[in-house]
Amino acid sequence: MSSYYCCCCCCCSFSSAGFAILVNRMFRFVLSLPGHLIILCLLLFGAMSPCSAGLLDNVLVKSVSQGLNINSGQAAGGIGSILQLAGNSVSSKDFDILKQAIPDASALIAKAPALTGSSKSDYSNFSEEGLLGGLAPLTSQFSALGMSSDLILPLVNKVLDYLKGNNSTKAHGILESALPGDLLDGAAKSLMNAW
Repeated sequence: MSSYYCCCCCCCSFSSAGFAILVNRMFRFVLSLPGHLIILCLLLFGAMSPCSAGLLDNVLVKSVSQGLNINSGQAAGGIGSILQLAGNSVSSKDFDILKQAIPDASALIAKAPALTGSSKSDYSNFSEEGLLGGLAPLTSQFSALGMSSDLILPLVNKVLDYLKGNNSTKAHGILESALPGDLLDGAAKSLMNAW
């Protein structure tokens, strides 16, 4: 009986020691350069996975990404920012119509950088301040996505082109009505030049 007890104790003791050595080796590996690289890759993959899960296959995201030579995360965030702008400018009923015409609209809006403080109220100043004031929040959002404000008009045009190409006339009109006058004029001129 005592010999059996000793044998079990030795096994348990060996098992605990082996486990401690294993944990120690794993900890050292994590602290090593290869370990850091692997963890960094996993974190980056984890950060990208929400977009890759659904929005990478989004037709509009693909069109914007390829047409403007930006990555899918920037495209999704830029489209989301435009939709967020519209949501602050039109009625909830019209916004619902617009969202129904844009694939994965809610997911795209979730990709838009958050607005903070006074930038939220700037959305109400479109007609008075035009591009310089009213679009300050949008410019800030594009900057947070690593994009220049010069891409705002081309991105808006891409969204308008998508709605027009899908015969979403009402949604097209709703988005146009949500845009500041100066930006809308720029979009119209750009479309006329394309024609």
